[in-house]
Amino acid sequence: MAFQPEEAAPQDLNLNDDVVTEILLRLPSAAVLRSRAICRAWRRIASSPAFAAAHARRRPLELIFQRHGPSGALESIPAAALDEPQRRCLDVEYPKESCWRGYYLIASCDGLLLFQRGRGGGSYYGPDRFVEKLSPKILFYCPVTWQWTAVLPRLAGTFTLPCGFYVHGPSREHRLLCLTNDH
Repeated sequence: MAFQPEEAAPQDLNLNDDVVTEILLRLPSAAVLRSRAICRAWRRIASSPAFAAAHARRRPLELIFQRHGPSGALESIPAAALDEPQRRCLDVEYPKESCWRGYYLIASCDGLLLFQRGRGGGSYYGPDRFVEKLSPKILFYCPVTWQWTAVLPRLAGTFTLPCGFYVHGPSREHRLLCLTNDH
C-alpha cells in the first residue's frame, strides 16, 4: 500500500483579526514573538503598539529594579508576592557603545522601560536629585520586542531633567516630560 499524504488544510480558512488578537493576547511574550513569522496579518497584529500595550496590561504586575554596578542587571519580582525566591533576572542586551558609561533605569510605563546613558562624565543620582554631565542620551526599551529607540538628542549647552513618563490620553502615545533650560 502506497503512502497517501493527508489532505491539505483548506486554504480558505481565514480567522477574523479580532479572534487572532484575542488568541495572541493569551500567549506568553516569547510565543507572540514567534507567531509573527506565521503570516503578514499576524505580524501586523503582534507588531502594533496597541497590541503591545494590551499584552502588557494582561501580564501580572512586577516590580522592576536595577542593580548598580558593572552589569547594570535588571531584576523583577511579582508585585503580588514580593518574594525573594520568585525573583528573576531580565535579560537586557544593552546597545553596544565605544565607551561604556552605564545605563540607568529612570522610569517605566505600560511595559516600556526608560533608560538614561551618560557619555563623557556620565550621569549619577544624588540623594534627592538626578545630575547630568556632558550630553547624556535617553532611550526607550521594549522588553517584548527587544527594541531600543533613542529620544531625540537635546541641543548642546542645554540642561534636560526627565520629570515624567506617561501615556497621553487622547493620542495613546508615550510621552516624556522634561524640564529644560533651553531658550
